[in-house]
This record gives sequence, structure tokens and C-alpha cells, in this order.
Amino acid sequence: NVYRVEDIKTNKIVALKKYRTCSASYGIEDSSIRELSILKLCDHPNIIKILSYDNNFKYFLMESYESDL
Repeated sequence: NVYRVEDIKTNKIVALKKYRTCSASYGIEDSSIRELSILKLCDHPNIIKILSYDNNFKYFLMESYESDL
């Protein structure tokens, strides 16, 4: 699930994406871990940037764009 939220530190609209969870020992699906790892490495104007992430609350905070694929 992805939500549009306002970052209270910057007052900008950002995307908040919750991790998909599973019953594994860490509770996070492999696909979510791969997505986070790849996006952290990418630095290109056409790829959304990860602003922050939190393993305790299981979310990514990303740039938000008006359009959708």
C-alpha cells in the first residue's frame, strides 16, 4: 500500500509505502528487501528516490509524483 502524506519536517508531499510482511523471522518479504536495496543504489532522474526507511515501523518514505504508470 502506498499513501500520499505530508512530511512534517519539510512540509512536502511524499509517498509512504508499507513493506509487505510475511511469517519469516524478520517479517519482511524478500521482494520488499530487494526493492529497498535496489532503489537505495539507484541514482537516476527517472527513478524515484528513497528519502528514508524504517525497519521497526516497516515503511519506505519516497518522493511523490502526480502521475501513475
